[in-house]
Amino acid sequence: MTEFLSAEELERLADVLASWPCRASADFVRISLFTGVRKSEVQRLRGDDVDLERQAITLKDTKNGTTSKLSLSSQAVAVFKGIERTSEFVIPGPNGDQKRTFRDPWYKIRKAAELPEDFRFHGLRHNLASQLVSKGVALLTVGKLLNHRDLQSTKRYAHLSDERLREAASLAGELLSVESSNKKVIPIRD
Repeated sequence: MTEFLSAEELERLADVLASWPCRASADFVRISLFTGVRKSEVQRLRGDDVDLERQAITLKDTKNGTTSKLSLSSQAVAVFKGIERTSEFVIPGPNGDQKRTFRDPWYKIRKAAELPEDFRFHGLRHNLASQLVSKGVALLTVGKLLNHRDLQSTKRYAHLSDERLREAASLAGELLSVESSNKKVIPIRD
C-alpha cells in the first residue's frame, strides 16, 4: 500500500503539529515527515547520531541491517535544533529511556488532523517518497533517501512519475521538431 497525503491533509497535519500540547510527540512526527525514517528509527535515534553541522543523521541497525547516513533538509534541521536534550535519545520515553511505542500519540494526532483512519504512521514515509517522485526526483535518489537496500523497494512509487515522463516526452518532441540553424525542420514520419 502506498499512502499519500493531499495538500489539504498536509496543511491540517502541520497546523495540528504546530499547536500540539506535547512538543516531543509533534517533533516525533515531524522527524518522520521531513526525513522519511521509520518509527523504530526515530525511537532509537540518539543525540550523537544527529550532526547538524553536516545536516545529516546516522541510522544504526536499520531494517536492512546496515548503518546509513542520511542528508537532512533545512526543515528537518530546524526540528532537531528545537528539541531540548534531556536524554541520550532524541525523543526519549519515560525516565529518559528509549521510547517503546508511539501508537496512542499518533492516533490522537491523526484524528486531530482529520487524516483517514487507515493512514498509518509508516504512511509518512510513503508520503515523502510519493511527493518526491511526483516532483520529478529520480527513483534511485528517493531510494537512497529512504535507505532502501535495492531499487525494487522504491519501484512501488514509479507510477507517480508517469506525469514527469509525459513532460519529458513532450519536451523531447519539441526539441526534435524545432527548426535547426539552417531552417530545416526534422520531418515527422509515420
